[in-house]
Amino acid sequence: NALRLHLQTKHKKKLNSTVIPCCIKSSYIRTHISILEATNKRTILYSKFKTLYIYSGSLTAWNFSNNFLLAINSIANNPENGVIILSHEKDKLEAVFNLKKSNIFIKTLAQEDISSELAMCDYGILLRDANITNQVASPSKFAEYLGSGLSIIISDDLGDYSDFVRSNNCGFIFGQTDINNLPPISIEQRIKNTNLAQQHFTRESVSITNAYHKLLK
Repeated sequence: NALRLHLQTKHKKKLNSTVIPCCIKSSYIRTHISILEATNKRTILYSKFKTLYIYSGSLTAWNFSNNFLLAINSIANNPENGVIILSHEKDKLEAVFNLKKSNIFIKTLAQEDISSELAMCDYGILLRDANITNQVASPSKFAEYLGSGLSIIISDDLGDYSDFVRSNNCGFIFGQTDINNLPPISIEQRIKNTNLAQQHFTRESVSITNAYHKLLK
């Protein structure tokens, strides 16, 4: 809707348009059993942390906002929190963050291993600067986080996704919640999050399939 409204405003007329969000395959969605396996693995690898936060992505300008740095440092100030950053730009990140903090982990993983790392965590971090590009964005990371069972810490006015988080109670808006004292999420919330991803952000979902059929008519 955000992109559609932007285009209509820009061209000063109502457009007959169909917008399809970035999606994931249904096979990416975590099952109940794999969620339990991930939480068991977490108790071995990250047992000393109450809540785990994760960011997965690059250091491109639209991903790496000032709020991202504020959020990571704020979260890491609580020793009960673990912060995982997945990126192929590990050297740059190590120069940015204070790695003397024992609760920040910067990792480079193969693509096929990222989902398993995400599933051990509680909150996926998705923060962007306030500009028109991000106001109409459809970040694929949103679907990946949700499909892995995570709740999401998101910037306000990020496409349609900030309102999606609000209306579906699947995360928190950055700046409106004390993000460094969040509780770990329950198994029930993880399952709810994966169901939301299955319903709204998979290529095989009814809503996405109908959108493609509409385009092909």
